[in-house]
Amino acid sequence: MDLLVSNIEKLIQDYFPDKAFIKKDGFGLYRLVSSNTSEAKDLHKNYLEDTKVVKWYFDYWIKIIIQFTKIDVETSYTNQSGIAKKDYLARLSKNNLELNKIFFETNISLSLFKGEYDVQSKFQLFRAEWDSYESIQNKHPQPHWQFYQLNEYQEKLSLEFSNQNFLSSISVPNGFNEFLNNKFDFKKFHFAMNGNWTNDESHIHNLNSEQKIIKWLPGLLSHLKAQVEYLEQ
Repeated sequence: MDLLVSNIEKLIQDYFPDKAFIKKDGFGLYRLVSSNTSEAKDLHKNYLEDTKVVKWYFDYWIKIIIQFTKIDVETSYTNQSGIAKKDYLARLSKNNLELNKIFFETNISLSLFKGEYDVQSKFQLFRAEWDSYESIQNKHPQPHWQFYQLNEYQEKLSLEFSNQNFLSSISVPNGFNEFLNNKFDFKKFHFAMNGNWTNDESHIHNLNSEQKIIKWLPGLLSHLKAQVEYLEQ
């Protein structure tokens, strides 16, 4: 895992204004760090979590988490029914990353924030994720985008702090936007990043090789950097 993450770290340097590192933070857990970080609030599963974000371009901030969770093959196979062990192992090989003859669930998450250095003056825009689990997944596209509603983020942030910030000055117009903010939990909607439906393929892609990880994350950063530069020109 360490060698894989080290290779990723080298490949992402072209997409950061300052030197960036992917630091180990426990077994199988890695986080993006740099010399220029600040506090932020990550809206995850309906509550805000304290987190650190890395200064990116303009007034954007970024968070990257890579996590590998070892699959206990004997225990997980015992909980299966109606499948031979060789077929179960073949399924793991197809769906999951294998390193040194050990299978792993893999979760990669990138969140983009916008705002100033102060924690109260930045908000979360979206999350890009690719997850690969031991069990067969057919509910959400992989990889996918998840977007945040400014109104919900603003309200939750206001509960954390008693003073006002620039988010509170943003007015949300009536009509469809109001409906989205109040009636539709947008962050639960998983937008397919790689549908490939025109080739009769699924929108669920298995994260089962080191090369996929090594290519996907730098490619994602390159795309986001180009779009941010376009927005700010």
